[in-house]
Amino acid sequence: MKVGQSLVGYLDYCHEFLNVSSLYRLQGRHGRADECDDALAAILASLPRSWGDAFRARVRLRDYVSRHKGGQRERGVRAGDLRHATRLPYYRGNDEIRPPDTALSSGLASGGLEQRSTSTAFSEDSAGNFVSKIPVRPAQMDRQRYGSVLDILGYWKAMPRFGGVYPCVGAIDPLRLMRSGAAGYVHIMDVATADPRQFFIEVYGSKTVLNGACDLTGTLVEDATVPVNSRSVMAEYDTVKRMGRPRLQWVNAFLSGEFRSYLRLIAPLSTDGRMCDKLLVAVQYAED
Repeated sequence: MKVGQSLVGYLDYCHEFLNVSSLYRLQGRHGRADECDDALAAILASLPRSWGDAFRARVRLRDYVSRHKGGQRERGVRAGDLRHATRLPYYRGNDEIRPPDTALSSGLASGGLEQRSTSTAFSEDSAGNFVSKIPVRPAQMDRQRYGSVLDILGYWKAMPRFGGVYPCVGAIDPLRLMRSGAAGYVHIMDVATADPRQFFIEVYGSKTVLNGACDLTGTLVEDATVPVNSRSVMAEYDTVKRMGRPRLQWVNAFLSGEFRSYLRLIAPLSTDGRMCDKLLVAVQYAED
């Protein structure tokens, strides 16, 4: 198959089916997830082998994580064994595979903000990695450019509580998230434990190409990225869990030689509606 617009179209369908399947599995709706996986398998036959193999590996990884009932460390070890095969090739323009540009781009720093908050949190390490987090309000963001995350925030606010405090994971409509255009950038975190070092990634949006473009489903947040960033992320997740309120932030990060600017939403979710034991995380990158 000639690499071009047709590949982009096929990949979009692959991402959609994979992410919707992952959300159905999280809800225990394995029959619906299997239907999405079957539709994905039918498309993979039309893709270059490198793409098809990576998507198949992601299906195996997510199926394993969703069904595994053992301890998180045990699950994490096995997920790590499967992860090496989930690396997606990069697609830029008419080139099928090309590493991302790792140069620091000052043009991304503004992130499309109309105004900046002064309460910026900044962390760095001796290796040159850094993370800055700026709290923002929806009105500060360009809705045309960052509409998918803002749409997810509106959707979270409107989700039924069924008499509880938080929206339930089972109430998420995977197709609704897909229609928002953000399904590939939506993650679900399990934060049931009191120890943030045991928070783990239960669903990982497939369009996130950081960390070598591998699928981090089943990974402890502590192990998902460089320490300065993992500590920052765990602190944010723990705060949202304890406070029970969503956070919208603009993040600038330089990690392992790669710079990213993105809008991030962290919102509480629940299994039973009363206790926050899950988090919905949605991101949208400045360069997308």
